[in-house]
Amino acid sequence: MRRLVKVLLLVGVIAALQGCGPVEKMDSQGSEIAKNIIISPDSTSDLDPATIKEIVTKTIDCDQWASVTVLAESRGDGYMLYGQLASADVYELKFFQMGLDAENEVSNLSYDVFWPNKAAGRSFYPSCPNSSMETYWTTECSTISSSVSAINKNDSTAKNRGYVSTKAIGSGESYTNVTNYLSCSGLKVWGRVGHGYTGGLQLTGGQMLSSFSMSLDGHGVYANSCLAYNDPFKSRVFNAGAEWFVSGITNLYIGPSEAVFSCAMGKALSQTNVCSAVNSCMQSGAGTHGCGGPNQVIPKPGGGPNPTPTPTPGPTPTPTPGDSCQGMCGKKSGSCWCDNLCKQYGDCCPDYDQFCGPNPTPTPQPTPTPTPGKSCQGYCGQKSPDGCWCDNLCKQYNDCCPDYDQVC
Repeated sequence: MRRLVKVLLLVGVIAALQGCGPVEKMDSQGSEIAKNIIISPDSTSDLDPATIKEIVTKTIDCDQWASVTVLAESRGDGYMLYGQLASADVYELKFFQMGLDAENEVSNLSYDVFWPNKAAGRSFYPSCPNSSMETYWTTECSTISSSVSAINKNDSTAKNRGYVSTKAIGSGESYTNVTNYLSCSGLKVWGRVGHGYTGGLQLTGGQMLSSFSMSLDGHGVYANSCLAYNDPFKSRVFNAGAEWFVSGITNLYIGPSEAVFSCAMGKALSQTNVCSAVNSCMQSGAGTHGCGGPNQVIPKPGGGPNPTPTPTPGPTPTPTPGDSCQGMCGKKSGSCWCDNLCKQYGDCCPDYDQFCGPNPTPTPQPTPTPTPGKSCQGYCGQKSPDGCWCDNLCKQYNDCCPDYDQVC
């Protein structure tokens, strides 16, 4: 739950990253960044928050970050600190994990796109708060005026055009609330402003929305977030059945990208093609957006029928020798595709059905033989609910689940 699947230990990094700048500026800069360090409410450690702030301030090159959220957990005789670094200029995140020994000295530091997702280990059944809800606008960035303004404007526009709409700003954009609203069958649009990366969207409280446990049929998603339109997250959104999806291919800059968001949604809520609206609203300095989906027209308010466009068939590609879907499901392979839209557009690889179709040829996998009640099945890189661990440090701490080698 709290360890990187792919740990990249940076040899000597602690010596290289001594604080937020030159030593003579450490005190003033450290004092400034400490104001932006947030201790996650999910922390289970008894480590003093002031100590956490001091350690992070002295260790992380932090002057480029608008905020640093830290999750602390006990581990053996020491602690593990997990950090989410939010950029001051773009909707982009970076993550770190830091090991502390019994004297609270930093023993290891590594970076990757990761945040422990406590929601992944629990049984959660979403419940729609309002079955008549049609548009949902959210942002975790309550301290960024342009993001709050965009959410308020889109919510107002939707209501003026007859949609049943609601919004959530700051702590209201929690994993639980978003999951509940996405389960509403009448929801047509979820539009949000916040941080992201190629693995998913970062919601308030450090929860990472990297996949969807429910269908997105009938829903469109506009995520004003960096890099989220890229795989693997893009494929997960479309595989969940999203009607359309808009997000950043590159970094989306704070300010102009929200202007694109409001402009595009203003047009699209009048039944203009979503991707056409995005393209017409693009402006310099916003970053590069991606947009796609099988049905890019938002249904009219009040449960009206959703216009079903007839897709324009593209030319049938001539497969290049070697083009294959083996290991490429949900992606482009050479000159052909292996995603769930390739049959609609006639550009599937020749072996799509074999590897990615409704009944793909299964790849034999070793069958683990876990000890009853203690297993890594479904928990690689995390802590099993049974108390043992399935991450890449469990052997070091001698607390692996019995089937760690087989499963992870």
